[in-house]
Amino acid sequence: MGKKKSCQNVKVPRPLNAVEQGLYGWVEEAIFTQPSVVLVDSLPELRRSMRLTEDVTAEGDYVLEAAGLSDRLPIRANRDSPHFLWVYQELYTRLGVCLPFTDFQREVMTRCRVAMSQLHLNGWAIMRTFERGRRLFGSFEESIQEFKWHCFKVLPSPGRRAFWLDDEDSLLLVKMK
Repeated sequence: MGKKKSCQNVKVPRPLNAVEQGLYGWVEEAIFTQPSVVLVDSLPELRRSMRLTEDVTAEGDYVLEAAGLSDRLPIRANRDSPHFLWVYQELYTRLGVCLPFTDFQREVMTRCRVAMSQLHLNGWAIMRTFERGRRLFGSFEESIQEFKWHCFKVLPSPGRRAFWLDDEDSLLLVKMK
């Protein structure tokens, strides 16, 4: 007989308020109702198994945090909470994306006016292709399914400054008008 799942481990996001409905009504409902499968207990092993930064000595500059009960991936950070980035696990475990972003990656996200979590994994694969000088679409031919449920937050370690913030603590990567 299989073990029964504990109801305490299931995270159910809160419903969207009216303002959020207006801003994010276009987002697929499943994105708001399906919680991240990356749990607090799995973060230490995840951290050991992946490379978060290009420079190994900078690994301690960042900490990982699981999504909270009311956290939703599409909801844009604001002036009160810009101090983390939403990250798909597969960006690090399968595509080799590292922090901080390259100038090219920042430029692409800024010109497209998207956050890193708004780019599909194939978009990241294409960016990596251009950075590595490989043939187009040759670096990532397999399809990853259900990657949207494998997300977590990256925060600067205490005493460190987030590379994605400007001097006034506003988001540097994408300035929304």
